Amino acid sequence: MITKLLKVAALTATLSISSLVNAAYIDTIWAPDKVSAGETITNTHDITDDGFDPRKLSNPVFNATLEFWFVDDLWDGWYGGHETADINIDDTGWFSWNINLGSVEVGFGSWETFFVDSEIYSFTWDGGLGDIAVLTDIWWDGKLKYSMEVTEGDFYFKGSRLTVNDVPEPSSLALLGLSLIGLGAARRRAK
Repeated sequence: MITKLLKVAALTATLSISSLVNAAYIDTIWAPDKVSAGETITNTHDITDDGFDPRKLSNPVFNATLEFWFVDDLWDGWYGGHETADINIDDTGWFSWNINLGSVEVGFGSWETFFVDSEIYSFTWDGGLGDIAVLTDIWWDGKLKYSMEVTEGDFYFKGSRLTVNDVPEPSSLALLGLSLIGLGAARRRAK
């Protein structure tokens, strides 16, 4: 009886670990470049480099976060100039439309912004109805393409990072539930 209980416990532990681990895929593009009004930067994040397999239909993309790093230009912006950029997600997979993420304002021209830290703008899609196009686009081919058009001023664009999480397979969660029921039944019998 103790042997069966140990086997059930080992199975439960194995299934718990395998089903609770969400894979996180991170793709970073470092592109330190000074940009000015009228310029457009286009980049494509590709998480297939990190092991994401878009053909694996059992693990859809659960959420994604896209971060941008900016540093205000020291010489042209120290007085608090107006630096802005419009950011778009381009060609979202088989939906084939662009999504405007809006306009971001870069810094206030302080010495601290330039020397200490960059500003980070973050966009998160976590499964809401409006997020389906972006999440499906990433799930479809493991890529997310964006464009950033500088509309006013000039600043340094340092780069961007895409972080994607997929959810455990429903079958793994079902096995975890069954193994917990088995563990409970084995424990009852042991008493």
